[in-house]
Amino acid sequence: MQGHEAIAKALADQGVDTAFGVVGDGNVFIVDSMVRNHGLRYLAAAHESSAVQMACGYARVTGDLGVATVTHGPGLTNALTPLVEATRSNTPVLLVCGDTAVADRQHLQKIGQRELIHACGAAFVQIRNASTIAADVAEAVRLARVERRAVVLDITYEIEWVDVEPESVARYQVP
Repeated sequence: MQGHEAIAKALADQGVDTAFGVVGDGNVFIVDSMVRNHGLRYLAAAHESSAVQMACGYARVTGDLGVATVTHGPGLTNALTPLVEATRSNTPVLLVCGDTAVADRQHLQKIGQRELIHACGAAFVQIRNASTIAADVAEAVRLARVERRAVVLDITYEIEWVDVEPESVARYQVP
């Protein structure tokens, strides 16, 4: 299984069944795997800000976690205002975001994603390596649900293409 498939599996294992988003080179294979392999309902948005706002609305109406996905760089910067809103309104939202490969320092879309997210007040969870995918996804979902705030799950491009052994982490149950 490749990293993007393991990320999709980990999200499904955590109970994610609906997501909103805009696809780009940093998240297209994750979205494809979520839909194709796990039956996730994906609703495309015309703009990244709208995708996160849709996830916020979903969370408020259902009482469950709202999930959105965008690509790196400008895809993420377009999502910042609703991330601030989600954090300040205590809305549990997970933003699954692609990120530029670490080695690609000159990529046109490379920006300091961690710094931007911290400035918004949202939490930032980066998938550390291929062997921690399930645990890192579970931690991001747990933070969003327990702290009732926006959490960005950051996935560098090279992680998506590493061969990994599928693993599962028990779904966190909100008390």
